[in-house]
Amino acid sequence: MRALLFLVGVLATAQAGAADGGDDERARLSREKAALEARFETRDKECRQRFVVSSCVEEARRERRTALDGVRSRERVLDEARRRDRAEARRAELAAKAADDARRDVERAARAASAATKAEARAAAPEKRPASAPTRSRRTQPANGETAAVRQAREERSRAAFTLRQQQAQAHRQEAEAKAAQRLQKRPPAKPLPLP
Repeated sequence: MRALLFLVGVLATAQAGAADGGDDERARLSREKAALEARFETRDKECRQRFVVSSCVEEARRERRTALDGVRSRERVLDEARRRDRAEARRAELAAKAADDARRDVERAARAASAATKAEARAAAPEKRPASAPTRSRRTQPANGETAAVRQAREERSRAAFTLRQQQAQAHRQEAEAKAAQRLQKRPPAKPLPLP
């Protein structure tokens, strides 16, 4: 019987080396376990028909345990290999994701730098105006037929409009701050933190 179990173990090991995938090996180990259990049941029935039952049953159990230990150790090796493969695949997936995120960050930074460079170039370049539009240097000089009084009146209107816009902006800012303060007052107070 021991020789038979040894032969089954050797055959299973040879088949395990020739197996392509872990699932095939796992299925083979399952079949081997079932065969061992069936053999044990047959041996147990044979032992119960003998005169000395207990020593025969104990020997059959010992052989079964030894054979199953070999199968279980091969299963553990398969499980460990599967865990390692999964961990390696997950590490590769995370590395690819990190590389993709880094590439996107570099592209985003390049776009932002390009936009900033374009904005600086626009700010540094003189503003292009149509030939018919007057330039600032011409505005400070009196226009055709414009007297000093007319120019002064125009500048005062411009200052008044500027002052009005600033006052409107200040009023809007104060109104927004008042609304924000009002919202904060309506909000219930925060609960205190629990004591440690």
